[in-house]
Amino acid sequence: MQKQMVPLLAIQLAMAFITAFVLAHVISAQPNDSAYMLAGWMWFGFVLPTQVSAVVFVAQNPNG
Repeated sequence: MQKQMVPLLAIQLAMAFITAFVLAHVISAQPNDSAYMLAGWMWFGFVLPTQVSAVVFVAQNPNG
């Protein structure tokens, strides 16, 4: 069981790094960045990692 968790935890760690990177980017965003670009970064850094974590850690049978 523990060996099966290592890849899942690695994915979660990668998602945490993406979130931290995007947060740093948003904090230091220049005024000339477009609203659409910032919205894309926010989606990539906050929504996507959350959704990936939900998919990775939910134990559901894909066959029903």
